[in-house]
Amino acid sequence: MSDELTYYQKLQWRLLLNVHYHELAEQFYKRLYKGIGVVSAIGSASAFVGLLANFKCLALIISFLIAFASALDWFFDFRGKASKHNELRVKNISLQQKHQMLDVAIDGIGYNLFMVDILELDKIEEPSNSFFYKKAEEIANAIVLDIN
Repeated sequence: MSDELTYYQKLQWRLLLNVHYHELAEQFYKRLYKGIGVVSAIGSASAFVGLLANFKCLALIISFLIAFASALDWFFDFRGKASKHNELRVKNISLQQKHQMLDVAIDGIGYNLFMVDILELDKIEEPSNSFFYKKAEEIANAIVLDIN
């Protein structure tokens, strides 16, 4: 991101970055949750268990993996993480819309209202060294460069 951007452009870029970050994180956790659900459902199906009856060692390993995957899902709450990221993505989208309405009044009261929102977002944002953040930054930069 260039240092020549105005305050308005920097704020738009930041919100765009946040929206894409939370979208990527939500998709990841949603896929992880669904994948674990599918593996658990197939692995615990009676037809699958019947096939493994002759292979006790393999059945033991698969049972352990299914139990481990289910425990990971229970412990880390992938569904809850996906929901949280969806909520934060929606919040950033609403801030983008609010910012566009305050565009004409960016100095003065518009600036103050927006800084309160941005400071609140800073308290709940993920660290900037995550894979999702870096990928979202690439997307946001591409969009900003495409606009300019």
